[in-house]
Amino acid sequence: MVSTSGFQTLTAEVNSACGYVDAHACGIKYDEYPVAVQPIATGVMQGTCRQLVQDRPERIGMLWSTANARAMLSHRSLKASNAWDDFHKQYLIQDSLKA
Repeated sequence: MVSTSGFQTLTAEVNSACGYVDAHACGIKYDEYPVAVQPIATGVMQGTCRQLVQDRPERIGMLWSTANARAMLSHRSLKASNAWDDFHKQYLIQDSLKA
């Protein structure tokens, strides 16, 4: 199980990653790189991004707000890294302490 400090650390890391993308969004123009024949990343990184980021939100009929897309991507990342069970247990503990 993830401790309270571990939960806070995990939350901070996810928020930090989202903040980085927000802050550097103007330089992250992946749609333009293939046209300019510039590499985006390694095959492993591209495969992971495709699996985590593209496969779910780009299904037919899917429309996502920024907040919902972030929540979905956070969930998929936790699940893919095998951290979901610990995260969920800690979330339930935190939620029960609020009541």
